[in-house]
Amino acid sequence: MDRSNAIVQREQQQQSLNPKDWIAVDQQNAWDLLHEERSLMTCISTSCADLDDILGGGISCKQVTEIGGVPGIGKTQLGIQLAVNVQMPSYCGGLGGKAIYIDTEGSFMGERAQEIAEAYVEDISEYNRFLHKDLQACQGEIQGKDVLQNIYFFRICSYTEQIALINYLEEFISDHKDVLKTWPSGPEYLVKWH
Repeated sequence: MDRSNAIVQREQQQQSLNPKDWIAVDQQNAWDLLHEERSLMTCISTSCADLDDILGGGISCKQVTEIGGVPGIGKTQLGIQLAVNVQMPSYCGGLGGKAIYIDTEGSFMGERAQEIAEAYVEDISEYNRFLHKDLQACQGEIQGKDVLQNIYFFRICSYTEQIALINYLEEFISDHKDVLKTWPSGPEYLVKWH
């Protein structure tokens, strides 16, 4: 009897509340909401300003991005570039992370990755010289080898290997927490290549 009285009393209290109390006070328009979402979104630059603009700042870390096209159009090149660019230091507008690169076609070329890494090191060194105006302080800071060591590479040849790798990634990421330092809420970044 006491429990049913408590329930009736609670229902009466809820009905007597002002309807405004049930509505969120901090209203905003859709434009403001979009601007807020974009300001919180982290992106990896593609190293192409026009493409970054089209993509809203680069490849978003909070969405699945699918890249498609005919053979030879540059999908693998872009994948390698992103694996390098995710390492860009935060003071340069980057994420300062590491990459997991999963190759399902055998198209990853170590030589090309080294060329991209060396070009990246040159760009970062030039940026550092511009910022610091002190060449000696910036020399020796990063090398192409360091960039390549921050790309964890997996080559898989079958659907079975792909499923096994997906199941293994959680363990791998827990052992390599530095891979996720750019994503505080977990592995939410994925680029699919076709």
